[in-house]
Amino acid sequence: MKKSKSEIKSLIKLNILKTDPNAEIILFGSQARGDENKYSDWDLLILTNHPNSFKDEQKIMDNLYELELELEEVFSPLIYSMIEWKTKYPITPLYENVLMEGIVL
Repeated sequence: MKKSKSEIKSLIKLNILKTDPNAEIILFGSQARGDENKYSDWDLLILTNHPNSFKDEQKIMDNLYELELELEEVFSPLIYSMIEWKTKYPITPLYENVLMEGIVL
């Protein structure tokens, strides 16, 4: 049985926090705006309190992949440290979109 949007958001949050308990997870894009369709992915910004190694990112991605298979949904995560996000990205359209439409999970 297909999960509700609310259930999926909760499962995403639990899944990521299991790997990084201090991560901040922000949903943005069509799922956050409410104009998604059946082909829409789940755009996720994952902010950590530490610099991320490839291994750190891979752990999060692997766990999300398992959830994708289980839910038959597509996740598009972007993983940055909070410092990196706040120093390198404020001048980008992505940053503005996340500020305007992002929903903290």
